[in-house]
Amino acid sequence: MIKLSQDLGPERVSEIRLRLQSVGLKSTTARILVFNVLLDAEEPVTRADVVSQLNILGFDNSTIYRILSDFCNASLISQIDNPGLPRRYQIYCTED
Repeated sequence: MIKLSQDLGPERVSEIRLRLQSVGLKSTTARILVFNVLLDAEEPVTRADVVSQLNILGFDNSTIYRILSDFCNASLISQIDNPGLPRRYQIYCTED
């Protein structure tokens, strides 16, 4: 289960903006919120998991799909494909 951070403070927003800008992506509100959901996730999540968290804020399935695709293409996140299961996404681990 994933959770939307209750406090998306200025430090967290700045951290996300820097990561997005470092790979040439604009730091839109939708991208910041999707990346925040992925940062807060304790395990890889499906697109449906992300949609369920952000749908209440007006972000639809196609918007989330495009953002996840952009993040994958920019190597910010990885996608996990397992036959018979929904595709899952996780942030690349940057620790050694």
